[in-house]
Amino acid sequence: MKNILFRSLLISSSLLAACSEHKASNSETKEAPDRNSSFEVLGDIGSPTFEDLNKTKSVITPRQPWTDTYWPLTEQGMARRWVKSDKLVGLADYFTTQAEAAKTQVLDTNLSPADKYDILYRWRHGVAVDEVETNKLTAEWTGLETSLDLSAELKTNRELLKKTFAQFRSPAMANFKKQFPMSSDGWESWLNYSSSDEYMLMDLDDSGEDWSWMGSCHGWAPAALMAETPKHSVLAKFD
Repeated sequence: MKNILFRSLLISSSLLAACSEHKASNSETKEAPDRNSSFEVLGDIGSPTFEDLNKTKSVITPRQPWTDTYWPLTEQGMARRWVKSDKLVGLADYFTTQAEAAKTQVLDTNLSPADKYDILYRWRHGVAVDEVETNKLTAEWTGLETSLDLSAELKTNRELLKKTFAQFRSPAMANFKKQFPMSSDGWESWLNYSSSDEYMLMDLDDSGEDWSWMGSCHGWAPAALMAETPKHSVLAKFD
């Protein structure tokens, strides 16, 4: 029997959504529902139209929504930890520390939802971390910390990240992703956008379109409205 103590809510699914703060008093943008929010998936739930929302001045909810983050993709989405790494990228450190944390009975409270999901997934399905493969990959990724130079030419940094992103997407990573499913998803999304010439790189001015508004809003916001605020740790038991 394994007892694993959790001190924060475990989120078991990752929804990619869009959140942004509109400073204008009246936005006329009418964005169609994405594929995760389509009527084919959700059915007609009586959602108000844009015009209805535009007329709404206040909303009263049965309970006070509890606050949290929208798990921005610029911070690896659901792989975002409560305490940010002091590394420039932190890719190698992330997977090294998760593998080490899985060996303990009491998990670090600063682990991300993706960390906790992956650890539970491996325990539940008897998936072992391939330490030889993980050590080899993290040794390669450690080089990003010394190779990336935000004062250098933007193209040079992009090429380094594009190489790592291509590695993440290669068939050779299939076994690694089975061991770290949700964490890999968060980091692959981050590498995808960060390596793209279209999007901003690590808050560098004039490096591309700002994508800091992208996150998991429509997954988290309903939970904050519909579920009670987590009040205590959860003890998960697996045979």
